[in-house]
Amino acid sequence: MKNNRFYIFGIFLWIVLYSYVLFQFEPYLSYFFHSDTLYSINILQSIHNFGDYKNWSIAPAPYFFYDFFLYLILFIISKNSIFISVCYVWIQFGFISFLLQKFLLKSELVLSNNQFKVFSLLLFIISFLFLIFPEFNFLVTPVHHFSAYTISILLFLFLNSINESKNRLMTFTFFIVFLLTAISDSLFFVFGVMPAIITFLMFDHSNKRKILLFSFSLIVLSFYIMNKIKSNSFFIIPTHYIKIDFINFLELKYIFTDHSLFQLLINFKIHYLLFSFFIAYYLLNKLQTESKKYYFFLMISGFINYFIILFYFIFRREIFLMDRYLIGFYSFIFLSILILINRSNRTLKILILSLLFIFAGYKLVHSEIKKTNTWDKLSCIEKALGEKRFGLGMFWKTRPVLASSNGKILPNDVFQNLEIAYWLNSMSIYEKNHPRTEYEWILMEGMDETQVKKWLGGDPTNIQNCNESVIWFYPKESFDELKKHHFEQIILWKKFTGRN
Repeated sequence: MKNNRFYIFGIFLWIVLYSYVLFQFEPYLSYFFHSDTLYSINILQSIHNFGDYKNWSIAPAPYFFYDFFLYLILFIISKNSIFISVCYVWIQFGFISFLLQKFLLKSELVLSNNQFKVFSLLLFIISFLFLIFPEFNFLVTPVHHFSAYTISILLFLFLNSINESKNRLMTFTFFIVFLLTAISDSLFFVFGVMPAIITFLMFDHSNKRKILLFSFSLIVLSFYIMNKIKSNSFFIIPTHYIKIDFINFLELKYIFTDHSLFQLLINFKIHYLLFSFFIAYYLLNKLQTESKKYYFFLMISGFINYFIILFYFIFRREIFLMDRYLIGFYSFIFLSILILINRSNRTLKILILSLLFIFAGYKLVHSEIKKTNTWDKLSCIEKALGEKRFGLGMFWKTRPVLASSNGKILPNDVFQNLEIAYWLNSMSIYEKNHPRTEYEWILMEGMDETQVKKWLGGDPTNIQNCNESVIWFYPKESFDELKKHHFEQIILWKKFTGRN
């Protein structure tokens, strides 16, 4: 118990320090406070302020469970966006650390008699990794598939327990969580469902038919529900927002002829892939059968994740892989290193840890970390606008204003040419007579000045400067022509999405 007090105190100090860094320094804040990440906040603020619960165009992966569900609970507790964001991040860190602690100890991949010690160390190590790799911080924010990965770990633990105990309540819980996650994020099938099926088919020879039948039934039911809910009066899920041409394979050769081999190896993360093959081969030859089953799941999850995303991006004719889609792959490498350290002798542990600390120090020293001016800018914007709550701004710039003001300022999103930004937005807020169309200003950061003057009839009556953000003020009637144009766009949108 005394040792646990030390870990509890250490966790508390680390949470305070880490939270301060996240919200006071760049580039960390830019990952936590940008328009995609503030998707759930925008929905909840819009519903809370004006009851705008209809006509939402949401993400192709809608993130109902558990991203939006958790945000809703936090929003009920407090309307403060900073509080919600901080709590969400640490719940994510805590939940994945708890699940991995259960996973690693149950499988005996990591050997320890102190569960809380393992949890505390995982919480510290995972969050510390996110500190030295700032570009990974967006992974623990909403809408970046992290919840699909955590539920994948949870459901594999569920499956093992159900297989051992035949507990009906656990089976029912598994069924519900599976469906909720499946309709929330299709990457769940990549991170968890496919790897789990393959693992059980490899290691549980007595129940192959039952596993296949149960899995197939759940998958079919999931896709049926997804198809039923993708378009209704409340929201539309743009399932075909990225088109991939699988027919013209000949064009793919330009990926390999127009770029250097070294560039492709780095962009496609082949060095990580080779390392993961090496460490997987080493550990599979060292592990016992039961441990091997759990490690095999991690390995299959990592490799399926990598190769599906690789082919997906190649067919999109892109020469890089986005980190947000590789959570399973990166997690497999990270956990393999942890398992290797835990099972090494003292000398090898010291050597590996020394190399990792040197690398971490190098990364921190060479990171472009600087104090943020975002809060000063947002405070300036809020002061400049005063009681003028409604205006317009570019999609990537408006959400932080809405969030930092906790819904007191409610700008509508447009693109730089003043066309409606349909992405993660409600079309209801552009309707005739909606309070949010009583525009009096426009945030000019990222906007096309020529288009603004064309639509609003010339120069603004007043200009306020807030660092890089400039606010142009216009009389309300200057926006009439633009509002009419937006309303015509909404009529077309309703027609094309079957809402007439």
